[in-house]
Formats: sequence, structure tokens, C-alpha cells
Amino acid sequence: GNVTTANITLLGGDANGDNTVNSQDLTILQAAYGSKTGDLQYNAAADFSCDGAVNMLDFNILRANNGKTGDK
Repeated sequence: GNVTTANITLLGGDANGDNTVNSQDLTILQAAYGSKTGDLQYNAAADFSCDGAVNMLDFNILRANNGKTGDK
């Protein structure tokens, strides 16, 4: 069989990994907002700044890329 691989660049703010930053990603961020590593609601997928906390930094990353789609 054939094996095809693809390299894509995911945008900051793409919490659900669908290669588009939109309201679905905002919903994920909102559910984790204010949490940090170890908290029940913490979601690493929403921690776009990778600092162990979901906060305004992450919201600003999402906002900057909202409506954008990554490389195909």
C-alpha cells in the first residue's frame, strides 16, 4: 500500500487541532480559562503559550489568529 505523510503548521489558538482557529477553539479555551497545570479544568490544548496556565496570554494568541487556517 501507499503511505502518504503531510507536514502542516498548526496556528496558535487551534485548540481542537482542526487547522482552523474559530469559535470552537474559543469554547475550549473558555472552559479552561483561569486554570493551571494540576487543576481539574486545565487543558494543555488551550495553553497556547505553554506556560502551564490558561489565561489572557492564551486568549490573545487565539484572538490574533481567529479566522485563520494553517498550511494545508
